[in-house]
This record gives sequence, C-alpha cells and structure tokens, in this order.
Amino acid sequence: MKVHFKTYTILDGSKRTLVSHVGDGSIIKRFDKTPVPKQPQDVVCPHFLELKWAYGCPFHCAWCYLQGTLRMLPGKTKPRFKEYSRILEHINAARARALYFQRLPFGDLEHW
Repeated sequence: MKVHFKTYTILDGSKRTLVSHVGDGSIIKRFDKTPVPKQPQDVVCPHFLELKWAYGCPFHCAWCYLQGTLRMLPGKTKPRFKEYSRILEHINAARARALYFQRLPFGDLEHW
C-alpha cells in the first residue's frame, strides 16, 4: 500500500514533508482543511493525521450536521465500523514507513 507525502507549512512557519494520506485516504488522511494562521487572532487548527476507522454517531442531537449528511444511508447516523482488515492494512502500511505524527498545537514531531 502506498503512503503519500506532501510538503506542509507548520505553525511556526517552517516547512516539513509529512504524510498526506495512506492508500486512498479512506482510513488514514491528514486533516488540512484550515489555512495556517496569518494573524495572532486567527483560528489555529493544526494539520494532523486522522484515523477514520468508523463513521456515524449513536446520539441524535437535533443541531448536528450528521443528521443531514447521513440521512440517506440505510442506517442513518447509526455507527458503522469500516472493514477491520482494511483498517489494519492501512495502519500497518503507515507503521512500516515509521511515520511521524504532528502533535497539537505546536507542530512538534513524535514517533507513532
């Protein structure tokens, strides 16, 4: 399984080549939706790797966006786990590459 890399700007302004996703990104993918802050008052949401092993939610909060986005699925928001063998395959590929994870909120690197 292929591990994909990309150069990211870290919160301190430096650049690092980090994992963007593993395989097709359906299990392990870097959350990189927010821009690096330019002003001290900007929202700080560092880019981090997500392990997306399931989806859905057991709660039924009226205000939650999941009520609308998952409404067309047969089980609606009922939690569903992704195929266990696929999860392990993605995790093992990541571990084989001795990946580093970006720690919140300062961008320090730690082994996984």
